[in-house]
Amino acid sequence: MTTPDNYSQTSSGRSAEKLLRLTAQAWSDALAALLDSDPDAARRVLRGSRARRSAVGAAQTYVRREVAIGEVHGHCLVQAFNSLQLVADISHIEDLLIHLARRVLAHRESLPAPDQPDVDALRRAGAHRLNDLADGLSTPVMDSDYLLCGCELIDVLERLVQRIQEPGSTSHGTSAGLCVALAASLLEASRHATRAA
Repeated sequence: MTTPDNYSQTSSGRSAEKLLRLTAQAWSDALAALLDSDPDAARRVLRGSRARRSAVGAAQTYVRREVAIGEVHGHCLVQAFNSLQLVADISHIEDLLIHLARRVLAHRESLPAPDQPDVDALRRAGAHRLNDLADGLSTPVMDSDYLLCGCELIDVLERLVQRIQEPGSTSHGTSAGLCVALAASLLEASRHATRAA
């Protein structure tokens, strides 16, 4: 039977950890591609998509299998539900990263100068959070570093949204909207990961 203390040792726990680590690298590459107009980084995101989508499918399959064969009971059933939600959140993040990488390759995105520091902060904090989530699957790691990273994500999200809403803003492009969606999706994934731990 799966318990909170041994979840990360299950097949679903290991597949979720792999998915989070792959997504952390894609997150870093996609936002670096946007920041630097770097087609090589954008291509890395696209090349890694198959492995990430496979990891999404594996994580979903393992959790569903554990539920179906009765390995999950009580509180762990709530964990399993939130694990499925986490995988869905990461799958959504994957879609956003692919969209961003394709836009960079099509030369349809230029990042306004005022957005660059926030996008760089989003790149660093987001990759850090995804790796933290992979590290903390068995127990939620709510140390000061984790909390500071969450505060940074919220701050970046708020600043990007505020700039998008300013009259005459140069942040109205799709890149700013994708960055807002990425930050919001990662915060939602963090919520589900905490409940799944």
